[in-house]
This record gives sequence, structure tokens and C-alpha cells, in this order.
Amino acid sequence: MKTLNQILEDMDINCADDFYDKMAENWDDGNDAIFVYNTETEKARFGRMPKDNWYYVKGDILLARMHKPTELNYENEDLFDDYERHQISRYYKGDWYEWLKKHNSYPLENRINDAGRIYFETNWSQFYNEMEDKLMEAQKEVSKTTKKLVRSHINKLYNMVEQGEKEKFLKNLSLSDMVYNILDKENIYIAIDYIKILYNAIEKWLKEA
Repeated sequence: MKTLNQILEDMDINCADDFYDKMAENWDDGNDAIFVYNTETEKARFGRMPKDNWYYVKGDILLARMHKPTELNYENEDLFDDYERHQISRYYKGDWYEWLKKHNSYPLENRINDAGRIYFETNWSQFYNEMEDKLMEAQKEVSKTTKKLVRSHINKLYNMVEQGEKEKFLKNLSLSDMVYNILDKENIYIAIDYIKILYNAIEKWLKEA
């Protein structure tokens, strides 16, 4: 399974700004933007889903979900500078909606988007780490499933040797990429078991020859 860095590089995501732009392309008033990675195809994609809905697609890891920013997400300090807040307070009794009606060169929607981008860039490291944690947790689950499949495969080979099913054994001997992926230091015992099966098979059938 790929690392988060590899996934983002494959999609030409080089910084927080790139990621934010992709999410912004997908959210709207009725849908959240999502970023998912499929453990079976090892491909990631940006997409959307209805607000408040649960996400489940077999093999998918929901790495990120973001809603379209609104003014409710931010304080006045995030949307207006010191001078603007002073004008709103002094001449518009704190009603920035009225102030915006006469000062629309920088619309509210743009202010909200910019505030959202700044907040995201400021917190990119934390956001990145959270996605990485989700990916690593999913990798553990995939590894557990793979180990079970490998163990089952090894047991079948062992039974074939015991029952003298030479042709069947040879047809099922090759290990898939899935098996090779877990033959690391932590799972060395699986490699040892596999070697034992080969040794037993060779010893058994050489004696019969």
C-alpha cells in the first residue's frame, strides 16, 4: 500500500493550497468534499457526498471530509481587518451585512473562502497527520486480512504435501504479490513456514522418486 506522500505526489498535490483547491471544486451547499483511497486499486480520488450522510464503499478509506465554509465558521476578526471592523462598529452599529452592501469590492463569499484557505494552510500539518494516521490504521487491517489469506494458503500447501498431491501442489506453489508484500522482518515466521513446506515436499517426493 502506498504512503500518503506517494498518493499525493501521484495526484500532483504538492502543498496545502493544492489540496484545498481540489476539495473546493467538490463542495457546495448540499454536499461535502471528500478525499478517499481505495486499498484494492491503490488509487485515490476527490469527490463529494451529501451532508450528514455516512460514507461506505468497500475498499475505500475516507481520508478527509470537508464542508463548504460559511460565515458561521469564523469570527469577525477572520473576515474583516482592523480598519473595516472599526468602520462597521462606528458607523453601522456592528452590522457588517449593511457595511458590505456599500463596500462590495471584496464580497463576503471571497472573504469566507480566503479565511478558510488561511485556516487550512495554518493547520495543514495537523490535517496531514490525521490523514496519515487513518491510512496507517487501514494498512494494519489490510495486513491482518492478508496474513490470514497467506496462512490459509500455506496450510493448503501443507495438506497437499501430506496427501501426496504433487501436481496440485505445483500448480498452487507460486506466491502472489500479496504474499511477498508481507514477507518482512515482522512476518519472517511466515517465510520460514513456507520454506519448511518446500523442504518437506522435496524430501517426500525425492524419496519416492
